[in-house]
Amino acid sequence: KKSSGEILDHVAGKTGIPLSQIRGRKKTDEIVLARDMIIASLMYYKGFKEARIADEIGRDRTTVISAIERIRERRGGIKPLAKQVFES
Repeated sequence: KKSSGEILDHVAGKTGIPLSQIRGRKKTDEIVLARDMIIASLMYYKGFKEARIADEIGRDRTTVISAIERIRERRGGIKPLAKQVFES
């Protein structure tokens, strides 16, 4: 089983975006995608709820809820995005 830290580190390594930027305020498409990858992975692999995910990535719970909606509407869903993080 992957720890939450391993998930965050893996996404940072895969995307080439440092965790400091993923947790930061910037909203480039690449950074938002990295955050979405982390959110989907924490939900799918760890079963984390919105508030716990928000704590992990330094965001408000409502921001995470909006991201989950975006993942479901525009990125193919939670499970497919999470699997893409580790399988491609």
